[in-house]
Amino acid sequence: MKRIMIRGLTLTAMVVLYLSRVPTVYAAADEDLDTLALWMTGSFSSERQAKFDTSYYHVELHMNRIWRTRTDGIWMIVEQAMATNPQAPYRQRVYRIRRVEENMIEIEIYTWKDPKP
Repeated sequence: MKRIMIRGLTLTAMVVLYLSRVPTVYAAADEDLDTLALWMTGSFSSERQAKFDTSYYHVELHMNRIWRTRTDGIWMIVEQAMATNPQAPYRQRVYRIRRVEENMIEIEIYTWKDPKP
């Protein structure tokens, strides 16, 4: 009986040690990623800056989450256009935001050859 108990405790200790070493990369929820995506989501404008500094253009930037069911990162569509012609974005991208290490978040930027407005 003592032998079984000792083996059970040893096995439990090994499991606890193993789980304590599993990186947080595999955590189901990542508050840092969620916070970053929240900060990045929305519509942004350089209007105020362009009014005070004529070397800047009035640009509008729109960032929205896409593919919410994917588990390989947070995906966002990004469009940037001149405020004078918002229906014709000059920059379109897809961002993939993911944790790659405990203290590192990576943003991969994807483009396509002939984006259509």
